[in-house]
Amino acid sequence: MHRKPISAPKIDLSSNDKRLLLLLEKLLDEASVVQGNIENAVGLSHEEAQELTVAINHKLESKEFWNAAALVENLSQGNREAARHIYLEGRARRGASRIMSSNHYHQFLVRLVFERPHLPDLRPIDFEHFVRMEQRVWSAIGVSPHIIDLLERYLRQNKKEIELARAGKLPLASGKIIREARSLRPPEGTSAWDYVLQSNRIAGALTLFSNMGVMFSTRDWSVASTMSTLAGSVGLVAGK
Repeated sequence: MHRKPISAPKIDLSSNDKRLLLLLEKLLDEASVVQGNIENAVGLSHEEAQELTVAINHKLESKEFWNAAALVENLSQGNREAARHIYLEGRARRGASRIMSSNHYHQFLVRLVFERPHLPDLRPIDFEHFVRMEQRVWSAIGVSPHIIDLLERYLRQNKKEIELARAGKLPLASGKIIREARSLRPPEGTSAWDYVLQSNRIAGALTLFSNMGVMFSTRDWSVASTMSTLAGSVGLVAGK
């Protein structure tokens, strides 16, 4: 079977994003001491809890993060016009031209599976191609092969929910992604090692945050980022 080529991702990550991803990768590695098991949990040290809180707080101050979350939530709710405005504004901030913007947005929706194609050679991105795109992103940002394997397993375990969400059958409430990101922070006054994170939540957070760096870059990478945000949200909720 011929595999379609995947373009190199144009990743935009801040220094805080990189610190957050490194911490989440470390936590997922600690939580998965049993090979292949992503249903374990890990207790955070005082330093890890502080580092996580600071990194999440910085992320919550990012306009790009809020816009990406709002795009995905509006798409899942069927709010196409609101999503269109966010999508085109996001692309413009990354230097994309406004020429043929309506056609570009239509293609984005088709590749995501939200609209039927006007052209016969334009098809939705299938799940296996999405997984390969995710592997490409994780490899590009330096995630270890062991963690990439765990994250791929996480995606496959949640395939049904991801496909339902991208089809608009599992709508996300407005503000849901931001609330789930906030909920990763340890409660104030938590003692060292008393704060425990389930592996599914760590994998969900790592999936979500690692792909925010390609949102609004190109059509297909925006599709992959949207799907990974949906995938990450599934894990953040299910792991509680």
